[in-house]
Amino acid sequence: MEDRTALLFPSTRPTPHSTPLSIIDSSVASYSPCSALWLFGKSDEGWSASALQESLRRTLDVYPQFSGKLYIPQYDAEAAVRDHTRRFGRIHIAWGNKDDPGLQFTFASSSKSAQEYIPLMSGQRTPLRTPWDLFPDLQSIPNPRREVKPCVLIKVTLFADGSLAVGIALHHSLSDIQTLCTFVRDWGAAHRNLTLTQRPFNPLAVDDHAPYLDEMQESPTLRDRALKIPQIRLDYWAGGPSRAIKSATAPHEAIDHLDEAQGRPRGTPIPWDTWDSKAPVSDAYIHFSREQLELLWTRASAGRRVSRLDALLAHLWRLVVKARQLQDEEIVHFDMSIGLRSRLYPPLGDTFLGSPLINISSSVGAAELIDRPLSDTAALIRHTVEKADSDSLNALLHHLAFALDPEREWNAFLGKHHCMVTSWLSTGSWNIDFGAGRPLEVYSGISALDGLMVIMDEPCDLFDASRRWYEDGVRIRMCLATNVMDKFLADPEFSGTHA
Repeated sequence: MEDRTALLFPSTRPTPHSTPLSIIDSSVASYSPCSALWLFGKSDEGWSASALQESLRRTLDVYPQFSGKLYIPQYDAEAAVRDHTRRFGRIHIAWGNKDDPGLQFTFASSSKSAQEYIPLMSGQRTPLRTPWDLFPDLQSIPNPRREVKPCVLIKVTLFADGSLAVGIALHHSLSDIQTLCTFVRDWGAAHRNLTLTQRPFNPLAVDDHAPYLDEMQESPTLRDRALKIPQIRLDYWAGGPSRAIKSATAPHEAIDHLDEAQGRPRGTPIPWDTWDSKAPVSDAYIHFSREQLELLWTRASAGRRVSRLDALLAHLWRLVVKARQLQDEEIVHFDMSIGLRSRLYPPLGDTFLGSPLINISSSVGAAELIDRPLSDTAALIRHTVEKADSDSLNALLHHLAFALDPEREWNAFLGKHHCMVTSWLSTGSWNIDFGAGRPLEVYSGISALDGLMVIMDEPCDLFDASRRWYEDGVRIRMCLATNVMDKFLADPEFSGTHA
């Protein structure tokens, strides 16, 4: 049977509405889509495309923006002077209109079984091959600077044995993994005929934390405070082709005069020569038990105030740098994606919808990282995270609001000098039920790139929000150049049981 695709809208047409997205949402517009895949077993009633579509329409009653249109208003220099949401490249979304693109829903069938897509664990490592055929086409996510298309794509695949795959991709300006899991969990609840909780969509609640957004000029004091947050700041305008992310390498003609008036300052060029994006990459889950995590934390917390996650990340970073066999003086970076929901004050709340995240980085010489004890590396990571306090984040929001182009700067990278880590811990990715119980497997829809780490919960039969993430152990999706992965896994320290 051929795939069937439909454009879906809320079951009740919403009133027309438009809103700017947040400062942060606009800054992540060039990121890869936020995407994930869930595999489920058989349903007692059997899976039905029409039933899944109907429950999805009811879910869109709560998330009408997911059927709407991402767009960038025509740049108006006069309006931009006093309204930060009208500055160049700021993304808006509109819904409830006749020209809404809708949510793209595809229903497919497969002669296989969901069980065939579940990775087979082998010791502490599980080789991984992401089943991209079960995802929607990630390349179809629109670029709001050029096109209007559905910004949420869903592909549902029914297997011959009655099991099911649900693959979803959203434009990253609309959703991080926290928002994605909240949405899918609500869809599952709607499919089980439960009453859904209303989910207010107020992206400008992020901007409300920042002072003086609509002034004519940036505050030097706030700028200086923002720049104390430990970030790498790679400038697309500083020269060289944009190879991996589709961002402009020069100012748009509409803002070129502003760049000229500022003296055309340029930051650090993107070090493309340190990332061989064509080299083979190995992809695997790495597992650590609760006992292993406790041992790592005990080692890392000797005389230090660090968390278990700090200890784990420090352990992984050190092993990766050792395996890469860099020169002693080469500087290495650990780029961490952190959420802002709980870091801003007042906090936004766990179910806040959007993509409120930034990247921060720990940086150190390769030899220093390897030679010093684990506790020093964990303390460095803890120090980096603590620099992103609420007052500093407010200053950063102010600083970003005055960026000539919100996509100009990249605060993370990949390749031999970088690790880039994102966390799915405690997002409830396993706490999703369409009527057949918890998922059989959850995949992250991120391409396997050298240096990528995704920290994920281990599968659990019963989700308990009161349990700590480390109580069931943890798994890390680890992507490394194949020759580096081999050395990483062969390191005697890999298991965490050797000092």
